[in-house]
Amino acid sequence: ALSSIFEMTGLSPVKRRFAHLSDLIVLDNERALEDSSSRQYNAIFTGNPGTGKTTVARHYAALLQELGVLPTAGFHETTGAKLLMGGTVALQKML
Repeated sequence: ALSSIFEMTGLSPVKRRFAHLSDLIVLDNERALEDSSSRQYNAIFTGNPGTGKTTVARHYAALLQELGVLPTAGFHETTGAKLLMGGTVALQKML
């Protein structure tokens, strides 16, 4: 997953962040920290349409799955309007 992000054109800050996050997770695993599950990996991808947000989110999910943070590489795509209309019930169903 990390190599697929590095193959993308541009995105230097994203690539640095992914590499740093990958290093942190690997280090946590090597240290066998019992409390490593308390680290948060939530992310919000913002930007204009067509800038690769969904593609990067898919790679992010794949990276977290590859590193053992997530059981699967799935993610939920939503908008503020969808969350507002569905309320907490829809959000809980999504999670």
